[in-house]
Amino acid sequence: IEVNAGPGPARNLGWRSSDAPYVAFTDDDCVPEPGWLAAGLATLRADERIGVVQGCTLRPLDQRPTSDWTMFRQVIRPSPYFEGCNLFFRRDALEATGGFAEDVEFGSEDTVAGWSVLAAGWQRAFDEVAVVRHDLVDRGLRFHLKMAWREGALLDVAARYPALRHEGFWKPWAHRRRNVVFPLAVVGVLAVVAILTAMLIPKVFETI
Repeated sequence: IEVNAGPGPARNLGWRSSDAPYVAFTDDDCVPEPGWLAAGLATLRADERIGVVQGCTLRPLDQRPTSDWTMFRQVIRPSPYFEGCNLFFRRDALEATGGFAEDVEFGSEDTVAGWSVLAAGWQRAFDEVAVVRHDLVDRGLRFHLKMAWREGALLDVAARYPALRHEGFWKPWAHRRRNVVFPLAVVGVLAVVAILTAMLIPKVFETI
């Protein structure tokens, strides 16, 4: 029986199954623009010291957010998170560092991969011509809470790679998995709102 072990093992299986000197990554909810692959590879080949290249990620031209719950990724400058939706690696850099983290469940595996390459002495680059378009999707409260829980791993990544904290790292909703205060607080707030709503409705009817 196949088990979904998360994006880290899947990405590692992908690049290890190839013998190509360069590896490109995008996601199933992204559509590369014409010239995406050529642009990213050209940047990697331009300097043998570069181990990782981030591409430019934009939303589709014909799509707009429909609500505050609409999600998409937009990366228009070098990002400290090394989003896996648009990344290029030199194979030597991946082999030297082990590639994507497999000890992080569903998230941050790409951030670890990028910072591991830098920690190993490689340089990075950003290519604004290597563009992918990231789909927009509306997600509910449950999904956002789940993502906040998963992104708690970023605190451990920042502890492992202190330079991450100096590059605009700030996600106040990120928390350690063992810290249950955040999800309990959210549940508490929702419970209070529900109770107050239930208490107010009868009074409205009485007034009428």
